[in-house]
Amino acid sequence: MVAAIQFAVRDVAGGSQRGSVAGEGQSNFIQVGSGDSVSLNLSRASIVGYEQQGGDLIISLADGRKIVLSGYFNEAPGDVNHLYLSDNGTITEVIVSETGDGLLFADYGPMQGWEKWSPLDDLRFAEADGVAGGVVASDEPAGMAALIPGLLGGAGSLGTAAAVVGGAAVIGGGGGGGSGDDGRAPPAVDAQDADPLTMNTDAPSITVTGTGEPGDTVEVTIGGVTETTTIAEDGTWTVTYPEDGLPGDGAHTTHVVVTEPDGTEHELTGPDFIIDMTPPEVETTFGTTAQGDVENLAEYADGVGLGGTGEPGASISVVINGHTQTTTVGTDGLWSVTFPQAQISGGDYHELAATITATDALGNQTVLTQSIAIDTLPHPISVTSVGGDNLVNLSEKSGGFEVNGTSTPGATLTVAIGEVSRTVTVGANGQWAAAFGASSVPADGMAQVTVSTVDAAGNASSSSFPFRIDSTATLSVNAVAGNDVLNALENGSPIPVTGQAEPGSSNVMVSWNGHTLPASVNPATGSWSVDFPAHLFGAIQSTQSQITVTAQDSAGNSASASREVRVDTIAEVEVNPGQVGGDDRMTMAETAGFTLTGTADPQATVAVTFEGRTVTVAADANGNWSAPFGFGAFGRMTRDGLVQVTATDAAGNSATTSHTIRIDTEVQNFRLTAVDDLSSLAPRADAVNAAEAANGVTLSGTVEPYSTVTLSWGNTTLAPISVGANRLWTAQVPASAIPAGQTSVMVTATARDQYGNASGTLTQEVAIDRVVTPLTRSGGAIAGDGLINAEEAAAGVALTGTVEANATVWVRINGGAAIQTTATADGTWTITVPKTSLPAGDDQAMTVQVSARDWVGNTRDLGTETVRLDTLAPTAANVTKDTSEGNVMSAVWTAGHNNDYDYFAVAATGPAVEQSAFVGNITKNGIAHTQAVFDTDIPDGSYLVVRAEDAAGNEASTLFLRNSTGPVTVDLGRDGLEGFDFGTINLTGADATLTITAEQVRALTGADRQLTVVGGADDVVNMAGATEVVSGAPAGFRLYNLGSGATVLVEDDLVVNTTGV
Repeated sequence: MVAAIQFAVRDVAGGSQRGSVAGEGQSNFIQVGSGDSVSLNLSRASIVGYEQQGGDLIISLADGRKIVLSGYFNEAPGDVNHLYLSDNGTITEVIVSETGDGLLFADYGPMQGWEKWSPLDDLRFAEADGVAGGVVASDEPAGMAALIPGLLGGAGSLGTAAAVVGGAAVIGGGGGGGSGDDGRAPPAVDAQDADPLTMNTDAPSITVTGTGEPGDTVEVTIGGVTETTTIAEDGTWTVTYPEDGLPGDGAHTTHVVVTEPDGTEHELTGPDFIIDMTPPEVETTFGTTAQGDVENLAEYADGVGLGGTGEPGASISVVINGHTQTTTVGTDGLWSVTFPQAQISGGDYHELAATITATDALGNQTVLTQSIAIDTLPHPISVTSVGGDNLVNLSEKSGGFEVNGTSTPGATLTVAIGEVSRTVTVGANGQWAAAFGASSVPADGMAQVTVSTVDAAGNASSSSFPFRIDSTATLSVNAVAGNDVLNALENGSPIPVTGQAEPGSSNVMVSWNGHTLPASVNPATGSWSVDFPAHLFGAIQSTQSQITVTAQDSAGNSASASREVRVDTIAEVEVNPGQVGGDDRMTMAETAGFTLTGTADPQATVAVTFEGRTVTVAADANGNWSAPFGFGAFGRMTRDGLVQVTATDAAGNSATTSHTIRIDTEVQNFRLTAVDDLSSLAPRADAVNAAEAANGVTLSGTVEPYSTVTLSWGNTTLAPISVGANRLWTAQVPASAIPAGQTSVMVTATARDQYGNASGTLTQEVAIDRVVTPLTRSGGAIAGDGLINAEEAAAGVALTGTVEANATVWVRINGGAAIQTTATADGTWTITVPKTSLPAGDDQAMTVQVSARDWVGNTRDLGTETVRLDTLAPTAANVTKDTSEGNVMSAVWTAGHNNDYDYFAVAATGPAVEQSAFVGNITKNGIAHTQAVFDTDIPDGSYLVVRAEDAAGNEASTLFLRNSTGPVTVDLGRDGLEGFDFGTINLTGADATLTITAEQVRALTGADRQLTVVGGADDVVNMAGATEVVSGAPAGFRLYNLGSGATVLVEDDLVVNTTGV
């Protein structure tokens, strides 16, 4: 089986893929794109020729196979396709070109072995070439050979195998004086797949073997080192390079020169060898103690890093503290790794061993053992105190002070306050101190000392410590009594004195008027207070007094303060007698303007209050004051008014007094109390009626003694009335001054008292109502037509009309008892005359009299009206016969001649339909009948209603049923039965069952609430719960009471069921 040939293709983007070709059952075709690089796992010895066919490159192998690189010559502009041969880890480029005479040449680039790194590594094959079995000599010049395309068309086109001479593939026979034609064995070099020689190879050496003519001299050169031997009698030769005689590192091609005894030389190319006995270079340039580097806190934040230089492409492994980080040396020869904090702990200075291993592509290693140093803890710094108590007072500010603290022994610290700094070295005991003078101290307030240092590893640390500078003490006294004036009121109670010292102050002492007291101090705020005893001063006028205070603040600074206070504890005020016109009485006329006067302390503020109004004035230099008052509108009243005066002197002392003034601005008790005997003077409460008006009207009232009253009755002015001590007054209005009808008169009255006060005007509207108006009966003729029938009488006869609001209205029937009602507020009235107040009979005359009395007692009668009354219903139709044909009824007979009836058909649904009929008298067997022949036949199932109605509207209807198809259940709930006043239900024309209730009787009948049912023995009447009335039924009938006033007369022949339905 022929072995497949491995290949690799890398595209222009750098992507690569591998495969095999020309194996058993495989294609010999490889597709090549523009810019691709193709590598075949072949040596130069396996190639016998190259040929271009169109855009394809045909490669002929020594075993007769061909490989087609399709599209190899179809490069896009700017792209170059590349062909490589690779085996045993070596790789060389094949450069194919065409000469002007049509020949192709293949030139081979330098052979590259397993170097430290190569961009061709992804095209390299470590496997040996599986095609070549040997090479033969050629006399062609080294480097280039012409390839004749015509000779490469088939496997048999060449008489001999292709050979490799130098770097060029050539075709054809030998040279140099011998080709084997003289019987000499041709020289040859045995092919071999040699592994690279590295530091890891045990007993490294190179052995090259071959064959040839015994006795010929063989000179083998590898990497500039030459070994010589002679071909043995068995035609073989061997050359060995021992470990200490190996060529230098590199990829070497074996060059062999075989020399015949006559000096003829044969140059052969032997196997390729890769030698790498040099370990990769590696050094550290940062991060280890070799460079003096120490990992400090700032650097440690991103992890612990170290790095250096090395052989490009070599892998780097760094082991520290049992953790490993790896990388690869870049093309620039640089490498670096970083250990995270989780793998290398920080802390105070310590060193860790670092093992750095560099491994090149062939496995050679270089190991460095170094150390890293870590110090992530800066010097600790603390400030113990500033000036001993962290407070610089005036004494320390002037004399200087010291800042103390601790840190690492030997550390150099910078201690700064503001712009002033000191450099100190920490003692062996870890203590340090820095002295500052007066010029170093900032202004009072909070200050800060900052201490900083940087340790040998570069770790910086600092600490700030606040302290307070207090070189001044402040003290103040607040205003006493709010204005530094102590008045009598304030002197009469404990007198608080307050002020402000610095927070934390102590020993605050307050002196005033011979008393020295310690103050209470709020240590947090510095506010202080002390209460001096009440009545510290006696009754004095405007005396200056001084308060002095001393204190010591928390820093030990002393302070003092003082304040002047004026003491005034006396005030006076009076009201002059005889105010408001000199009589201490204020009338209505005087309310417009007057002045109240008095005396007070000079310059005192005087507030005068009278009747809710306050006037504030100032006493003059003599102590006189006057307060003007004026009321634009003042009510009418009689009472005492109190003047209240408060004077406040400049010290705030107050004095008060009061004065009484009689307020008289009204005419007292002026009233209009009565108009004759009216029950009330309130509007619509009473009025002068006709009887009262005939006698005239008396007006009366009251007023304060000795007043004068003036009255007007409408437009009539009555004579003035002088009132005595009894306060009563009266006036008479003559009958002639009282108007007729319904109207009103306005009474006005005024009065003036003995002091000249005028009363307001009294007004009283006096109602005059001497008639009842209106009084009407509305609605036209009584009962609508002046004729009252039985139904109207049963419902009661309603009379309506209009009258004065709330008047009493009554009606008398035939002069009988009054039927009374009260009109509504809108003046309408309604009286329903019940049936019991109406006479009964047939077409009788009846009188109706309407009367009314209004709200003030006037009465009025309407004219008497006469109406007719007919309460007797006509006799119900007696159906004696019906004329039928098939299932329809075409005519009906009723007893008697000239019957004027109406006929209606009532179907199962819908309203009653009046029937047109031809009516005529018939006498049969001497009996009179009236026959009605219907224009339209009435079908079975329909009910016939025969209505008898008189001129008054009294009705008696007969319900007649006929059915020829079978028994009938009577439905009294049919819509068409509404509106009729039935007297009789006639079941003679049907085999019927009738169920009836009290409600149905009341709905179907008129005022008498009674039905008569006639029929035969085949008819059934159901009346659940009905009771038979023993007496009162006419002959041939039974009377039943269904309750609620409903009764039924049933012909004796019918079956009656009262127990249930």
